[in-house]
Formats: sequence, C-alpha cells, structure tokens
Amino acid sequence: MYRAFIPIDSIKKSFLMDIPPSTYSRSVTKMLRPRASGIAKLFSTAHDEAKSDISYSGLSAVALNIGGWVCLPIQIRRPVSLLTVYADNAGEHGVLVEEIEARGASQVLLSGVVDIKAVGPIRSIKLYCGGIDDDRVSFQHVHVQKIKSQREQVSLQACSRSVGK
Repeated sequence: MYRAFIPIDSIKKSFLMDIPPSTYSRSVTKMLRPRASGIAKLFSTAHDEAKSDISYSGLSAVALNIGGWVCLPIQIRRPVSLLTVYADNAGEHGVLVEEIEARGASQVLLSGVVDIKAVGPIRSIKLYCGGIDDDRVSFQHVHVQKIKSQREQVSLQACSRSVGK
C-alpha cells in the first residue's frame, strides 16, 4: 500500500466529501426502553417496544479502497490529486491516494488504497482534490470500501462455517 503524508495546510485543495463513520468505525447498538408512567402505560403498546440507538466507535487503523471521477471546472494543465484527510487525537493528517497530470481534461479517474494508522480513534475522514482550490470541483461515481483485515476475514470465515453446520 502506498502511503505518502501530505502537509495539508500548505496545499491548495477542494473539498469533495465526508466519508461516513460507518465505513471506518465499529457500530455500537444500544437498546433504549422508553419510560412511561401512569395511564400512558395502560393504553399504549408503543412503550413496550425497545428502540435501538446506533453510534460508532472509531478504530485506530483502517485500510480503504477509494476511487471515483473528479470533475474539474476548467482546463487544468497541472497535477491534481485525490487526498484523504483524517482527524485523530494528534490533529489532522493527509494521505495521498493518487496524483495525475490533468493535461486539460475535464474529468480524471483517481483511485487507490490508503492505510490509515491513527493516534487514538479516527474521528473523521474527508476526501479532497489537491492542486486546485475551486468550489466547482466535484466527485462522481464514488467508491469507498473498507478493506477487511486478515483477522476480520478469518473471523468471518469461522462464523460462516459454524452457521453452515
């Protein structure tokens, strides 16, 4: 996996998207029981149903497969890149996904795998187009997928074997 750290404050960049926490975090489900009192208890069955509240527990390491078409607003003839910016206990850090010479293209396909090792839990992950600071830059046909670690794959295989018995 290619891993290049970028000084994110010193480069031009355009925001593309936030990566949803469900992609890089562990989901934690809490069962909530609503409280009812008095007459409401007697006449309502809705209070008997438990509701779930899903929150996310940030992981400290994750590998992501990221790709998509970056749409450029003007004829750019310089390098542009897809950057992953993540926040953890030590601040914000940038990791280069891929860089390409735009050569005047209105769209470029950028993709790659990034390996994030954070200090503490990952708080957020955002995607940027590096090399241009313009609100008209957009990201289409986006693909973001967590790459399961070897331990997760072994665990899933063991679960599927026990279910199949």
